[in-house]
Amino acid sequence: MNSSKGFTLIELLVVIAIIGLLSSVVLASLNSARAKARDARRVSDLKQMASQVALLGETTAFVGCASGTLASGCTTPALKTPPFTDPSGGTVCGAGALTATCDYRVSRETGASGAPTAANWNICAYLEVGAGTLGVGAVHVGNDTSYAIMAGGCAF
Repeated sequence: MNSSKGFTLIELLVVIAIIGLLSSVVLASLNSARAKARDARRVSDLKQMASQVALLGETTAFVGCASGTLASGCTTPALKTPPFTDPSGGTVCGAGALTATCDYRVSRETGASGAPTAANWNICAYLEVGAGTLGVGAVHVGNDTSYAIMAGGCAF
């Protein structure tokens, strides 16, 4: 009597195929979770930057912030500490409507020229998948939103 113990080649291939299928499903879910986490950080950063501006009061101007520059370059309010940079971006949000992730941009309200001031400012970001009630796309916080985060408003 020949009783061989072990698995056949077909059985091993089926198990490997099932493991591969399950791992691809897990990785797809993980990428979605990462995008949600980056959006949650963007919303948190915008809230913190708005709080710093609000604490300084309406008479404090933005020092070291030229219109259209990175928020992390501002010295008053101190948006350098912690360094407010987009979790996946590295470039300044370009002119026009935002269509992709980019680093936080400080400017005056849409249509206004010159450096931002405490009475006329905007900080913009782009959400990949949305966060809370905010959908995918451009969001901003500024004096026009009473320090709340709003969708749109980032066309420069």
